[in-house]
Amino acid sequence: MIKRIYILTLLLVVLAIVVLLAACVNTDTNQFEVGSVTLVANGVEHEPTSHMSTGLFISSDGAEMRPSSDPFPGWLERNISTIPIISYADDLQIIVTGRDVVGWGLSVAHEYGDYMVHIPIPVDSPAQRSADVPIPDEPGIYLVHITVQWGSGRSYAAFHYVLRIAR
Repeated sequence: MIKRIYILTLLLVVLAIVVLLAACVNTDTNQFEVGSVTLVANGVEHEPTSHMSTGLFISSDGAEMRPSSDPFPGWLERNISTIPIISYADDLQIIVTGRDVVGWGLSVAHEYGDYMVHIPIPVDSPAQRSADVPIPDEPGIYLVHITVQWGSGRSYAAFHYVLRIAR
């Protein structure tokens, strides 16, 4: 089970991205593309497991909110055992590609039985499209969690991308 503090942290990250979206989006267009997120380890690309948490899509007759029917914290708890485990490498890096990135964030959590310790990793700006993934020296399984807000105009979608790293 994921500790409540980790769930609250995830919800705060999503809220911060939504606030960033409200402040930064271009309102000229409502079309956008969802790009991709990749983890590179020893020069090999790995695709994380993804989950759309919420979105706002503008229809011809106004705004229409389409939240996910499966909120991320519950989805993660049910699916954590199916998320791929990748061997640790010294050159772990996350790469975000796609033209319509509004904002993104990265965190690493260490699994300690029934709870995780959240280690936030700052991302300077949406224009920054890659970040190193620092995994602590302690052996274990680490959850790498990337939250990306894709959007253009007033339309957007918030996605969570997750991988596990074995050290």
